[in-house]
Amino acid sequence: MNAIKIISNYLNVDISNIVAFGDDFNDIEMAKNCGIGIAMENGINELKSIAKYICKNNNEDGVGNWIKE
Repeated sequence: MNAIKIISNYLNVDISNIVAFGDDFNDIEMAKNCGIGIAMENGINELKSIAKYICKNNNEDGVGNWIKE
């Protein structure tokens, strides 16, 4: 989340306009604070319970397919 804050400030992009994908405990803060938090299908339940969306896992090109949709 620290890196997202730095980059969003540098690029002058509001955090509410950022999509964050994750699968583990370290991604919970991103999912909570970014505009759209997305959990990978194979992610931990704690993250999936707070994510706005759940996409397919990495082996099924979950991020790419979510972006295309």
